[in-house]
Amino acid sequence: MKNFLIPECYTEREILKILGFNQREDINKASGCSSVIALIKHEKYHNRLAIGWIDQDPNKRNNRGQDYHSYKQEGLPRHKIRILKKPNQPHYLIEVEDEFERWFEPLGKAKGIKKENV
Repeated sequence: MKNFLIPECYTEREILKILGFNQREDINKASGCSSVIALIKHEKYHNRLAIGWIDQDPNKRNNRGQDYHSYKQEGLPRHKIRILKKPNQPHYLIEVEDEFERWFEPLGKAKGIKKENV
């Protein structure tokens, strides 16, 4: 399956690469929540697995697009993570219930990574 992972930004892409996913084969580049959802909605993902990774950045909550509301929660949220599924399609959203980048600030400081580069 080509480009089935669609992370919202650079941080999520880097984590997927660290986990062993290939940027060229597995990861489709997006920029922001609405971009992730628009890519999943594209015809190339019709009846194909697509997994988007977004967060609930408080400054951008209204910037997800209308299609976001058609996703239904799968199970209960765990560890501030929700799994959402598009009915009748193999489309999923992994949604971190916080601004994801804040989780990595302490780690970034320890490793000498500046917030502007994330």
